Amino acid sequence: MPVQAPVPPPGRPLISRAVASPPAEIRLPATVAPSATWPLTEQRTLVLAIGAIVVLAATFRIQGLDYGGFSEDEVNKVAALRAYAAGKFTANAEHPMLMKLAMLGSTAAADAWNHLAGWAGWPVVSPETALRLPNALVGAATVIPLFLLARCFFGPLVALWASLLLALDVTVTGLNRIGKEDTFLVFFLLLGTWLYEEARARHAPGGTVPSRWYAASGAAFGLMLASKYMIYHLGLWALFRLAAGAEERKLTGSRPAPAGPRRRAPRSFYVAALVAFVIANPAILSPATWAYCLHYASGGTMVHHGAYFAGQIYSNAITDTPWGLPWYFYLLYLGVKIPLPILAAIGVGLIELVRLRRRRGAVFARVFLLFFLLPSSLAASKFARYLLPALVVLQLVAALGVVRTLDLVTRWRGPRLRMAAAGAIVALVVVTALSAQVTAAPFASLHLNAIGHRVSTPGGLFPNDELYDMGVREAVLWIAGRAALGASVVSDAPGVVGEYLRRAGRTDIEARPLATKGLPLPPAEVWLLAQNSHACFESQPTVDLVRHRERPVFVFSVRGTATVEVFHLDWRFPADPAWEAALAGTSRGPRRGVRFLPAAWAIDETPTRGPAVFREARYSLTGRVRPLLFWVGKDKVGEARIAWLAGSGETPGGYELLIGSDPSRAPRKINRWGYIAEADREGEVRVVGLMTEVDHETLEQAKASVEGPSKGSRPYKVIHGFVSPSAAGSTIRGVMLPENLTFKDLAAAMELLPPAGPAERQTAVPPGTEPGFLHAMASLLHEHVESFRQGGVVTAGGSRTYVYAGKVYDVTIRSSKALARATYKGVEFRNYRERVPGQGPFGQRRVEVQARLRHRGPTSGGACSHRVPAEVVVRSRNGADGTAKPRDTARATHQPLTAQPHDG
Repeated sequence: MPVQAPVPPPGRPLISRAVASPPAEIRLPATVAPSATWPLTEQRTLVLAIGAIVVLAATFRIQGLDYGGFSEDEVNKVAALRAYAAGKFTANAEHPMLMKLAMLGSTAAADAWNHLAGWAGWPVVSPETALRLPNALVGAATVIPLFLLARCFFGPLVALWASLLLALDVTVTGLNRIGKEDTFLVFFLLLGTWLYEEARARHAPGGTVPSRWYAASGAAFGLMLASKYMIYHLGLWALFRLAAGAEERKLTGSRPAPAGPRRRAPRSFYVAALVAFVIANPAILSPATWAYCLHYASGGTMVHHGAYFAGQIYSNAITDTPWGLPWYFYLLYLGVKIPLPILAAIGVGLIELVRLRRRRGAVFARVFLLFFLLPSSLAASKFARYLLPALVVLQLVAALGVVRTLDLVTRWRGPRLRMAAAGAIVALVVVTALSAQVTAAPFASLHLNAIGHRVSTPGGLFPNDELYDMGVREAVLWIAGRAALGASVVSDAPGVVGEYLRRAGRTDIEARPLATKGLPLPPAEVWLLAQNSHACFESQPTVDLVRHRERPVFVFSVRGTATVEVFHLDWRFPADPAWEAALAGTSRGPRRGVRFLPAAWAIDETPTRGPAVFREARYSLTGRVRPLLFWVGKDKVGEARIAWLAGSGETPGGYELLIGSDPSRAPRKINRWGYIAEADREGEVRVVGLMTEVDHETLEQAKASVEGPSKGSRPYKVIHGFVSPSAAGSTIRGVMLPENLTFKDLAAAMELLPPAGPAERQTAVPPGTEPGFLHAMASLLHEHVESFRQGGVVTAGGSRTYVYAGKVYDVTIRSSKALARATYKGVEFRNYRERVPGQGPFGQRRVEVQARLRHRGPTSGGACSHRVPAEVVVRSRNGADGTAKPRDTARATHQPLTAQPHDG
């Protein structure tokens, strides 16, 4: 039968008493060491103990704060501080101001100190240390509200253990040492919760309302929101209050309500929360902040997609929930990071949460663990720093487990055995946590426990959170001393690169984003930074191709893990024509010795410079399956890319189409993709095609192929061909390639293809025949858009004959319908739909294509600006459809692009 908590005597707050359930309660003596002048009472003992724990926590969090250069997130804070200094407070508006104001004060104090230390010869404070110092101090101070809250819930002994474990938690230390808002959020969340519990304890029914305590709690919650716009945690706190009230009613039984008002927060709680929030975050009053936050929430600031986890890139866009990063991401993080003895203590503590399920402390821990871990594990977007509130609560649970274990040990017979067992438990827990801190310093984020070391190397599982752009500073400073005037440093952390180039005085060097701009066109000296911590869908194919063909000239490693690799791609000098002529007769050419452009390079099957992509459009693939009578669909199961290859000027020299499903996002992990390129070459068109060989007549056959046993490889169909004005020839081969290849691995797949060989299938080309399917479709789309431009109407009709794989086909426009003028992503255009079924006049297979075309308006924007399909629909015979819709970054431009075809 549950034991009711003791009622405090009048005039003494509830939180000053231990509320642990018997027999787990172990109280400290009232007077440890009596003294005539200064008696060491229990209260003073606790104050001294918590002070020592705070110093211990600060020691580990402050030392070596400049262990690594700025990360991309921290560089955004640096830019915001410069804007604040100039009086512009809407910079970095997706995050509130409180932490950045603390950083501004820290950097100003560091500048003053450095000015004084310059002539006194004292050590100076680095910019990285100055920026991260507020987080380190607040992280160390977090042990205080945790102690107060744990003492309120479970008594002083559990509170001391919780504070000590938090101070020694190497994972929390690593998260407190980065310039992100989560540390401030957790501090004020715990502080606000404790202040509210104190106010509630002082607010007896029918008694005086402790308005000051309620106001202090509201102010703490206001500062929490001024640290980070995470109202979800405020909702968890409200849910805890409701659940705790329900459990208390079960504990006390059904009794008449006591006389007097209920213990509700007065108006001062809400007023203080609002006032504190606005004072600490005045930018919220600016309309520009609201506009930017809405733009940010809609994904307008996301320039690259995907996060690297355990050797694979997963989608991390919140709109992809629940098909993003795996659901076990956070559980694996906890399992490989937390020291094993503390994991065992957490296990015991979880059992205690069940045993003490009626207590407010147990309800608090259950609510914040269950209702945080469950939704966040299903969300597509995951970062280790989001786990910080749960990590703090887990230390409270671990402390409960340690105290319960010690309590059980004290019941053993034999005082010596009890003392030895208790000492061993204390030493095991404390020494393990302390050893983890000491051995991991200063790279606390790279810590792995014994399980983690068996399954991965440091930085291998969670590079985005563990490496956090470490090594970029050293790589950029190394490049700055060697790069030629006007060189380009290409990376997925352009803000970090730009900051350290500015610090090195090399403002002549371009900091170029790889995901959005790709590699620059020659002649140029290019330095490429490859980082697993920034791997994404847009840039990883280019990085993989460079890694396959080049050797890094500089590698920065931490604890045996390469954090940054630098590749030098010197394209300032043209290739030797004789060397290129020698390569023309080979199938692939040598892997080294010639610089390459990783764009359309597979057309010539050589690593020489292929035709540059000067324009592209990118799409997200939506799949639908009709198992019986109804369609079942899912968004963003894959991606597609259409590229216009540069010819003379802006006249297209060919086209590329890459489309495929992503097994990490598609239902049943379906992996189907294809690539076709048609490039003009000296009067003829060269054609290369690669596709998964699929010949399923029914949905059951498709399911069987997906669910069948893994064989390590799968068949692909390869097409090599040429089309001249009078003749066409092709070679079709079936090859076995690794089954884990996806459309994102196009470059790697091309490297594994056999030589083309002589054309095996040849045919005469009728006059007026288009040299390929992509050329034919581009010509038809151009004709109908021009018809709409000139006459305002679109009429059905028009056909093209084209050659594909050595055969002649015909495609005909059956119907066209113009839709009203519309606006898409802020750009005005006219949208009309074409249904383009065609059938070959020579008895070849039927071709059906449905395209939705986008037109910007009556003015011409270049040779190809009016031929961008706004939607592409692919139909199959087994009841499955695929629709490719434009992404936010899919607006075509006329800037030369040189990125390897990738998924976007």
